[in-house]
Amino acid sequence: MEKVFGKGEYYEIKTQNAVAVVRGTSFGISYKGGITALHVATGTVNLIPVDPSTGESLEDKGVLVSGGNKATLDDSGLVRVSPLTAADEQAPWQLYDVPEFKAHAPAPDTSQTTLLPSPPQTAPQIKSVPPEAIAPTTSPVSAVNEENACASFSEFQGSATGSALRLTSVSPLSVSQSGQNTVTLTGEGFICVTTITIGEKTLSGESDFVVASNSSITLSSGLLPVGIFDIVMNDSLGSTVTLLQAITITR
Repeated sequence: MEKVFGKGEYYEIKTQNAVAVVRGTSFGISYKGGITALHVATGTVNLIPVDPSTGESLEDKGVLVSGGNKATLDDSGLVRVSPLTAADEQAPWQLYDVPEFKAHAPAPDTSQTTLLPSPPQTAPQIKSVPPEAIAPTTSPVSAVNEENACASFSEFQGSATGSALRLTSVSPLSVSQSGQNTVTLTGEGFICVTTITIGEKTLSGESDFVVASNSSITLSSGLLPVGIFDIVMNDSLGSTVTLLQAITITR
């Protein structure tokens, strides 16, 4: 971890494939199996991929992760952001950082996870970070539910470039309508998805499919018409994506 001086005080936490640039935040970060995992309790963290072969920070690919969210980054530089779950909020580092737990909680294991805020004793390097690279501190999401998760994701999207909604694959590619089988859609930015259209059938997020995570949606083949269809997905942020000739439904 290194202290960075500019028009304010910032800190950098480095893993093998990422740099987390922060100010006035509380978060945990770990690296295991080629994956950097970042959990942000309060404030905003700029998660910047690092080229594993050169060690160079790819600052133009940095992603802002706000309080109440988590992100993972693999060695390919792909960042996935999703809301913290109830289980995430019970992590030892986060409980230890909450005042009412500090008196009774044991010291957290910091062999893999770094607890902030804690300024380092020394600064091995000095690097200037422009303050515009850091988003203003925001309040954490109060509860992990669909409405708050989408609101938090929408706020994150407002700080990023373009829409994160992507639909990349469907499994299985062919499925029986009568078998009532589970169909899984994979992609990115699913938190705010409201409708999915397959053929003449439009599925509602309120009752017809389940947003399992920011990158996975499941639904039943029993709801689908018979034929070969595109899959069209819409979200509450006004984004639409289409996967052409993506699924075959048989009787």
